[in-house]
Amino acid sequence: LSEYDVAMNFYNKALDISESIYGTKSMECASIFSNIGILYRYLDNFEKALEYYYLSLELKINNHEKSTCYYNIASTYTKLSDYENAKKYYDKLLESLDEMDKLSCSSYYIGVADFYSILGNKGDALHYFNKSMALLEELGLERHPRMARVYNEIAGLYFSYGDYDLSLEYYNKSITILKEIYGTYHPKVAVVYNNMGVLSSKMGSIDNAIEYFQKAYEIQIVKYGEEHTTIATTLHNISSILLSKEEYDKALEYALKALEIRGKILGNNNVKTASTYELVGGIYDNKGDKEEALKHYNRSLE
Repeated sequence: LSEYDVAMNFYNKALDISESIYGTKSMECASIFSNIGILYRYLDNFEKALEYYYLSLELKINNHEKSTCYYNIASTYTKLSDYENAKKYYDKLLESLDEMDKLSCSSYYIGVADFYSILGNKGDALHYFNKSMALLEELGLERHPRMARVYNEIAGLYFSYGDYDLSLEYYNKSITILKEIYGTYHPKVAVVYNNMGVLSSKMGSIDNAIEYFQKAYEIQIVKYGEEHTTIATTLHNISSILLSKEEYDKALEYALKALEIRGKILGNNNVKTASTYELVGGIYDNKGDKEEALKHYNRSLE
């Protein structure tokens, strides 16, 4: 059994116990439904995630309790590219924030901003990022992890619009705060290093990109061990950069490691696994091994 199967078994056992003790419509059951939804979302099973998020929502009583459900549902619809339903629940979320504390509101504003960023609405995205920053400043939390997250998200927004210099500026602001709080070797620092690696690659700074990805990998391997989806993502990114440098043997080594991890954890039919199959196919193609290239290209389409 994978770690996710084990987690699902525990949640189902917890649900059975909660239903027997508190009844089927308790807040305890609502919390477990939400956690099961989060697990399904992590596995990219968004339809099943929505099913459990709605079960959780049905048991919530007031807007304060419903806010998290609204956010989970909205963000999952976003993953499904169902932007009409996503906006519907983001609007419900915004209406519910009057009862929320400022720190929680700052987090939800980031989510709303991310949604508008995906829609290509830079103005609304920046509006909600700025609302989040303003609340954090009111609370005196300029060096808080949440502020680092806002900087990271703004960097991503500028990246998506091709404003790479501003993107790099905000990534540096984000990682400076994170290092101050957590030290150099922390998973959140690794996330920003990964983002900076992608940005550097886009800017044509290939050596910088590899350096950032390697820094991320060194942190992640200590935190997560050899087999984790986050490790697979970094290995995939390093492989892509090495492919662009025509270092095919090294690229293949990293890509096959990423493929092994993703196949084992996510399964061979997962979209992320498919993207790594495609990458491996591309490497074999460039090496002149058309048979292996075709085999992996076909696997990416299954």
